[in-house]
Amino acid sequence: ININTLPTLQPTPSPITDREASGIIEQIEAGVLQRGAVFADMTLDDPRRMALEWILHYDELQLESDSVNLYQRYILALLAFSLDSLAWYYCGNHRMVTTNETLDFVQEDCDVLSATGQLVPYKVWLSSTDECGWFGVKCSSADGVLRGLELSEFLFF
Repeated sequence: ININTLPTLQPTPSPITDREASGIIEQIEAGVLQRGAVFADMTLDDPRRMALEWILHYDELQLESDSVNLYQRYILALLAFSLDSLAWYYCGNHRMVTTNETLDFVQEDCDVLSATGQLVPYKVWLSSTDECGWFGVKCSSADGVLRGLELSEFLFF
């Protein structure tokens, strides 16, 4: 092998994925974050950054930057990471423990006992399903727009 150039002094930046280059980051920065805030300035454990990482790399819906529900899905993910949705009493403990690791967000189904004594099916937060089916999320049936959250039943343990 004949090498004609000297090595660079600084490491090369990590490769950018198609999802990162698709405009999702800029769309959320412009439409959701406070003026002047950018994800590049946030630490990896910042819930805003964690929600972005989930949207980009782990959300099985893989929304595009022009998806109608990108903002509401990001905001709900932000809420889930801010409040530790794995610890919610109802529809919260959706982990799967294998022999050597714990995988989060794998159990999507969640049945909750209603005030009338019936089991009501929901989906857990950060699942691959539409966010309007997540427990406590209230959307209009006509257009799927988030209209409210019913968090009175979320208990932490």
